[in-house]
Amino acid sequence: AVKFTENGSIRITITLEKQEAKTAHLLFTVTDTGIGIEPEQFPQLFDSFSQAGADITRKYGGTGLGLAICQQLLALQGGGIDVASEPGKGTTFSFWIPYGCQSQTTPIGKTAKNPQDNQQQFAGKHFLVVEDNPINQQLIEYVIKKAGAEVTLVGHGGEAVERLKLQTFDLIIMDLQMPVMDGYETTKYLREEMKLRTPVLAMTANALKGEQVRCLEAGMNGYMSKPFEFRDFYNRVARLLENQSRQDASDDAQTIQDPGKQPLFNLSLLEEVGDRDYVHDTVTTFLESLPDHLENLQRAYKEKNYDCVAFVAHKLRGTMGVFQARSLCEHLDKLEQSARERTDPGNLVPMTLNLLRRLAGELKQYDRCSSI
Repeated sequence: AVKFTENGSIRITITLEKQEAKTAHLLFTVTDTGIGIEPEQFPQLFDSFSQAGADITRKYGGTGLGLAICQQLLALQGGGIDVASEPGKGTTFSFWIPYGCQSQTTPIGKTAKNPQDNQQQFAGKHFLVVEDNPINQQLIEYVIKKAGAEVTLVGHGGEAVERLKLQTFDLIIMDLQMPVMDGYETTKYLREEMKLRTPVLAMTANALKGEQVRCLEAGMNGYMSKPFEFRDFYNRVARLLENQSRQDASDDAQTIQDPGKQPLFNLSLLEEVGDRDYVHDTVTTFLESLPDHLENLQRAYKEKNYDCVAFVAHKLRGTMGVFQARSLCEHLDKLEQSARERTDPGNLVPMTLNLLRRLAGELKQYDRCSSI
């Protein structure tokens, strides 16, 4: 419609044609005041590589695939398309699609939140948004400010690192695909070089399992697919803030050398992948590979092979991020740093080995319970 309407207007309407128990039939119409179409040209309009005439192709360009693709997509969704036109006066394309629907009385889950629900929790918080797309920046800034928090925007990971060297934030919202430093590289730098524990929420256009796990391995605390729903965004951010608050309180009550009897891991983020077999396979793979890691770490320490100690610690650190095993993450960070500085880590190695063995026992117990 835009292409063939140089003057005048384009009007789009949507009407409910029919309502059934679980289906709503919607009719969309797009009416323009453009050049119009001759009636004899209607039959071939929806053919591939066909346009209304050679003069149209010369003046307006195109391949003649647009309407053919529209018709095929609508047919796949159980809909259809029709056209009415008058040369020199305009054209109306109408298409209809059946949509699944829920009763309006369906209750909203307890975790669903409105911006107003978050005012108290978000008030006084300051979020860093790392995103290179100006439209996405504006959208995220809007939904955060609407909930009562402050926002600082940067365009890529390099700017984020420089900002975080000067200022602290309560939460970082991190796009994955960016110039200079992408989200993965930036988060790893924040965790491994700057030792920051600030929660990081990844924003990704790819919801594949592999990408989600890669986010966790990089040290992120959660992930969301783009585009996102506002309620889901508020829920996830609120949960990250709550988790961070609980963790800070826990850290005040116990030191890293004495993790206590609390569980060493939390698989909630991994479970969000929504595939029980996938979680089981991830746990099983780790448990099968752990004995070799333990042996390699112990031997490397005994032989003072610091390069090998650093390598094993770094490799295990990524997996601990997936399991949200924060105590082990901190032990492994310290162990890797000590090895790279060629200093004797002392009791840190046996402490780490004991924690890894304890984690293995807890994961085995979890796996047995979850398979019942």
